[in-house]
Amino acid sequence: MAKTAVLLPRQKIQQMAAGLIAQYPNLSPFCIEYTHTDAACQRAIRLQNDGCELILARGLQAALV
Repeated sequence: MAKTAVLLPRQKIQQMAAGLIAQYPNLSPFCIEYTHTDAACQRAIRLQNDGCELILARGLQAALV
C-alpha cells in the first residue's frame, strides 16, 4: 500500500478524519495532519522527501499541492 498523508486545513477536521480512519485497521496512513494552507506546499515537499507517495488534501490546499 502507498505511504499516504492526509493534509487538512482545520484541526477539527483533522481530529474527525483521524477518528474515522482509526475504524479501518487495514488503513495506516503516513500521517493525518492539520496544516495551515499557506504552509501546505512546504509540508508536502517535506513529506515527499520523507518517503510519502500519496498526499490527500482538499479545497485550496489540494489545488496548491
